[in-house]
Amino acid sequence: MKKITGKQLRMARVALKLRIDDLSKKTGVPWARLQLFERSEDELKLDERNQEIINFFERSNVVFEEGNDEYLPFIKMKR
Repeated sequence: MKKITGKQLRMARVALKLRIDDLSKKTGVPWARLQLFERSEDELKLDERNQEIINFFERSNVVFEEGNDEYLPFIKMKR
């Protein structure tokens, strides 16, 4: 299971031009919970519901990358 941060979640949502309520409908995760995730600097806890969020983005060609000493965690989009 891949771990992502709230910032990565927001970057991925914006990259796909989705509003928070659109993402909520597509993943079944309440929009208020998504907002809390996006505001957090921490990694999302890995549970079934959060994994559905990650799976949705990966099916939409979003790649989540870990950070290192030079870069914060980021995303890439496949063509």
